Amino acid sequence: MLCAEAARLACLRMTPHHLKALNDSAEQASCLSRFERDRKVTAHAEIFNLPADTACDPVLSARLRDAPGYVYELMVTCGPAADHIVLSSRRRLLALMRAGDSEAVAWEMEQHLRNLRRLGHPNHAAELREVCGSDDIRSALLSLVW
Repeated sequence: MLCAEAARLACLRMTPHHLKALNDSAEQASCLSRFERDRKVTAHAEIFNLPADTACDPVLSARLRDAPGYVYELMVTCGPAADHIVLSSRRRLLALMRAGDSEAVAWEMEQHLRNLRRLGHPNHAAELREVCGSDDIRSALLSLVW
């Protein structure tokens, strides 16, 4: 998975300045209200720009230029029920980057994208709404991911 490889390489080249930018982006997104959903999703999706840029691999960066848009669409499809899952993944990713564990960073990125794709699958989302009802979707999503 390209995003996972970019995250692994970025972890190896991460500077305190890059870590602060990632942390600030995640914190900004977490502070936005549910009424600012578009800004929240955009902030979370933009986090995919920094690993691509930090990896210092022009071929990889070029292939990943559409990743933020793809992640944005996935998050919109998943809806607000996935916000907690996304924020938790961001925080784990940052902790792993601070620790310098590049393999764990790649694994976290890969798992996060897999979970978003699975949660955003139209049949799966409709199934959850039908089985759980709208009030229980967040709990159902958390139980599926963890």
